[in-house]
Amino acid sequence: MIGVQSFGLSPVMAADLSGTLRKLAEIGFDFIEPMLTLETVHGGIPPYLTAIDQFPALAAQIQSHGLRLQSVHVEPSIRGRILSPEDLSNGLRLLHQSFGLTEFVVSAKFSDEASARFWGKLLRDTARRLAGTPCRVLYHNHDSETRPVAKGQALVPAMDFFLEEAAGEVPLELDIGWAGMYADEVEIVKRYASSIRILHLKDFVAGSRGRYTCATSTKSCFAPAGTGEIQTEAVLQMRHALPLFSGNVVIDQNQSEQDLFEDLRVGFHTIRRLLEATDKPQHRSTHEFKS
Repeated sequence: MIGVQSFGLSPVMAADLSGTLRKLAEIGFDFIEPMLTLETVHGGIPPYLTAIDQFPALAAQIQSHGLRLQSVHVEPSIRGRILSPEDLSNGLRLLHQSFGLTEFVVSAKFSDEASARFWGKLLRDTARRLAGTPCRVLYHNHDSETRPVAKGQALVPAMDFFLEEAAGEVPLELDIGWAGMYADEVEIVKRYASSIRILHLKDFVAGSRGRYTCATSTKSCFAPAGTGEIQTEAVLQMRHALPLFSGNVVIDQNQSEQDLFEDLRVGFHTIRRLLEATDKPQHRSTHEFKS
């Protein structure tokens, strides 16, 4: 299924929620991946997050337009305080019990071994507290996690340390756009093939590699998914050899220089065409990726 991430949609959702959801359904999206905080609306939250007490109304609106809820982004802190595994798992368990959600995606941004291990351990411990439920805790990267960090005499992506600490208990929603900003996204997919659960599709115009971070990106650097310099088709072909892959891809149009919905329409139809074109596996295994 093809979904859409709500981050870049937050301005239009705030202006006209029903109209936005109608347009997404008309484009053909199967589901929307909203961004939540376990804080209440009275906490003074960023505009791209939905407060926990406002989520029931949002979920009802999403479903009333024929869109599904497959996975949700959950902010791992409240008012600058990082939630403990106990508090975070309690919040996720409540979301599961109330809405049937099972896949919870966390972003934290790390670029060194110590912070990577911190987040790997915290999310691993959160996942362990959800043992016995169908819930999964996933991690979504930005540009920093795939930048090189010293490991002995070698340089490895910071994500290596996160996954070592996570001990196979925290799969990835791999953002191939940010992964490709300072690394080769195809090589990153090969490296983490056994951990990828969802493919997060973001794209950039030609000449963007190595120029931007999630903090310095501009409207002009983003392209509709599958139309820029990210090797989207090659990555989608590799999905058949990802043992944890759910079958879900999420389009994330952070910003648009022109019309947001037109970029989403172009991205959706491009990705659907690429999925159809790469529907047959190339008979490659994760073992081959690692060799």
